[in-house]
Amino acid sequence: MMPGIMMPEFALLWMTIGILLCLALMATLVWLFVRWLNHQKAPTMQPQDSYQMYEQGYRPQQRTPETYQEGGQQYPYPQAQYEQPQAQYPEEVPLQQ
Repeated sequence: MMPGIMMPEFALLWMTIGILLCLALMATLVWLFVRWLNHQKAPTMQPQDSYQMYEQGYRPQQRTPETYQEGGQQYPYPQAQYEQPQAQYPEEVPLQQ
């Protein structure tokens, strides 16, 4: 065997190691890039502000009732009060065999 020639098994081993190292390097670069993007987009909110927002809780905006004008005066529309539907179902008749 000549000293300068590598055996095919070693070439395959080194190619596999090289591919794995390249994949690990690419994954690391993508991870660092995503962290950098998230850091750029992160809001800079003061902790006290976030606590006050949490303390207030969710409050939907209050809607003013819609009004109509009649005779120079404003009147609110009546609130819709829907009745529950009352369905008449036929009685079950036992099957006769």
